[in-house]
Amino acid sequence: MILKALKVLLIALIFLSSNAVHAQKYQNYISEFLSTQWWLGFRIGTNLTQVNPIDRFSGISPINYNGSSLDKNYDSYNLAGITAGLDITFYHKGWSIGFQPNFRRSRYSYQNALFWEGANENERFETDFRQEQKVDFFDIPLLIKYDLLKRGVRPFLSVGAYYSFITNAEKELSVKQRDFSSGIVQALDLETVKLGVTDNFAGSNYGLIAGAGVSFDFWNIRTIIEANYRYGLQNITNENRRFDESLLVSIGDLNDNIELRSLNFSASFVFPLRFISKQFQAF
Repeated sequence: MILKALKVLLIALIFLSSNAVHAQKYQNYISEFLSTQWWLGFRIGTNLTQVNPIDRFSGISPINYNGSSLDKNYDSYNLAGITAGLDITFYHKGWSIGFQPNFRRSRYSYQNALFWEGANENERFETDFRQEQKVDFFDIPLLIKYDLLKRGVRPFLSVGAYYSFITNAEKELSVKQRDFSSGIVQALDLETVKLGVTDNFAGSNYGLIAGAGVSFDFWNIRTIIEANYRYGLQNITNENRRFDESLLVSIGDLNDNIELRSLNFSASFVFPLRFISKQFQAF
């Protein structure tokens, strides 16, 4: 009886040991399989823009005051834009090369002011201009990423570059006037004007990218949360078409030569393209 029990126990141990070896081999196979993978999915996000003026321009030449008072005052990181596109990534043992063609709308605003003064104190007329600029890009960014951890929630660092095509640009112009001539300030808000100004911008631009983020897996979907900083290296203003829009020229609003900087926040949802079973099948 004892001998039979020992035989059964030995057989059970051999069976469990064999299964454990096979399970370990399978896990190693899966790990090796996932160490090299193509991922494909979609990416959505938002961005905040800062303007770096290189050269400043105005359609008005002052005679009796400093021309710097006509300079535009740019707001920084105050208007949210949108980003949407694809995320195509090749992953190998912690390193990734990502290609993310996408649509990006950047928004920024600025203000400038004009005033007229007569001989008397109350002979004064002020006009404040506020412009909101929207610029649409088709981006072709290329990123290299490195995972700091290989399992679970994986933080990573990224660097890269981008090349963009400007596809559309629109401007909203708001005007406020104040008349002091009656002794009582008379304020007037004029109707907001919307203009298409695509020709005022260059056809393309390029720059550098640096950022960080985290990725994690749920079933066979990999989620990537990322923040990066884009540093534009090219003037996006079309210098040959600066005077094309007569309404803007008449109020002295000429585009400065500018470069764009931006903070970008995005989420990508990607699927593996290589699979060995339904557990990893993307579609």
